[in-house]
Amino acid sequence: MTEIGIHGVDPHAKSVAGYEPHEHYQGQKDSRVVKHLRFPYQVEIHNPVQPDGAPILQARIAKRGDELSTEELGLYALERGERLGSFFTDAELARFNRSGRDVEAADTGEFSPATAGEYEIAEWIENNKPNVEDTVALAGDDPETAKRVLAAEQIATKGVPRAGVEQKLAPIIAKGEPNE
Repeated sequence: MTEIGIHGVDPHAKSVAGYEPHEHYQGQKDSRVVKHLRFPYQVEIHNPVQPDGAPILQARIAKRGDELSTEELGLYALERGERLGSFFTDAELARFNRSGRDVEAADTGEFSPATAGEYEIAEWIENNKPNVEDTVALAGDDPETAKRVLAAEQIATKGVPRAGVEQKLAPIIAKGEPNE
């Protein structure tokens, strides 16, 4: 009898042969490119303590932009990554150049930090090197986003944020604070 894991996938299945990828990943035959900053998965390795014993699982962490083969990922991590949106879809990959930078967003300024975390915004600031006005524009009029942009600015500049960014984000952040 086949054991079925909590996500409806046999946790011991090693081969991805016969796996039908979600429709958004049909163009990616034997690999996936990681979208999230970090994607944890496990690989089976030989047990160094008991060479004749059962293999063991070793934890690995892939970074954003890493290309992983479906065989290395294994059935469980492949299914989980697709279900959680941890990999770039075919449409998203079409927008990216080989270095992993979003060509459209970098060229047109479409990046929206509304759902991004501080470290993702900081990475965007480091990669795109926006001027003060463009950095402040990331926040729009949202006080919560402005707080994250300011925190990202501090991360990206190693604790020395640009004075213009701080000064221009302060009124936006103040809008979200309760009046006393």
